[in-house]
Amino acid sequence: MTRSPGRPAAGPEVGTGVLTSAEPAAWSRLVTNLWLTIVGGDGRVGALQNYGPLVARLLICQIFLISGLQKIMDPSETAAQMESRGMFWVPLFLVGAIVGELGGGSSLLLGYKARLGALLLCK
Repeated sequence: MTRSPGRPAAGPEVGTGVLTSAEPAAWSRLVTNLWLTIVGGDGRVGALQNYGPLVARLLICQIFLISGLQKIMDPSETAAQMESRGMFWVPLFLVGAIVGELGGGSSLLLGYKARLGALLLCK
């Protein structure tokens, strides 16, 4: 297919979305956009600033929520472990651990009083 100087090429290769070796500028743009997406750029930093704390809170809170739920599911195992380490008032501390882990994990998950929840969870 031949192109006339003033007219765009017509035929099946135009508008198909498939890049051919005859379009080096398009390949260059594609590689540049891909590189900026992977390595960095303003869009990536903005997304990280917007969604980074949310993802971090989700990943951290799941540890405590799962641990609290495991204590609810099988409190005798947790109580036996506490007793084997010489703890006294095991039922009181078991309830405190459950409330602390579920309350702190929930506050991190929801972002409500997250600093207070993190303080509750730290050892």
